[in-house]
Amino acid sequence: MEQGVLDEVADFDRRLSRDEIPETAILTRALGFKALRAFLRGDIGRDEAVAKAQLQTRQYAKRQLTWFRHQL
Repeated sequence: MEQGVLDEVADFDRRLSRDEIPETAILTRALGFKALRAFLRGDIGRDEAVAKAQLQTRQYAKRQLTWFRHQL
């Protein structure tokens, strides 16, 4: 958050709304993107958006650990 992720999401959202970038762009599937976009649109609060993004990151890391554990 401190490194400007909200600015990046806001810029990307503006570009999506002007049809410069398709809705199917890979960034729309990035961890936390939907939650931060919802915050910027006023649908959810900042704390909730951050919590959702953190949860998605933890869940992804856990899936990776599970996958790696079964590779050995």
